[in-house]
Amino acid sequence: MHDNLWKALLRDFWLVAVLLIIGNVLIAVSTPLAQWVGEPAFAPWGLFFGGSFVIAALSHIIRRLFFHPLSMQRTAAEALKSPVGAGFVFLGICIVLSAFVLVMGGTLRL
Repeated sequence: MHDNLWKALLRDFWLVAVLLIIGNVLIAVSTPLAQWVGEPAFAPWGLFFGGSFVIAALSHIIRRLFFHPLSMQRTAAEALKSPVGAGFVFLGICIVLSAFVLVMGGTLRL
């Protein structure tokens, strides 16, 4: 069971790394870019988009850690056969992930 978890995390390494890099670059350049353009209102938007990429990466890792036996692709395939059961599983995963996104989003405030 743990071997499958590590394989899944290693398989997703590049996706998570790219999301984190994009998010951190957007966060780092948002204020200097807004100052360079001369429009300070752009800075919060860069922070928001960068934070969204970081939250997406972290929520992907959290989903793998908590729901590693579940595959979203297999769940979607099962939804075509029996939409009620697979829908409840998918809804449960979305509810848990949205709770983590709300918690992580609150920590982004300065």
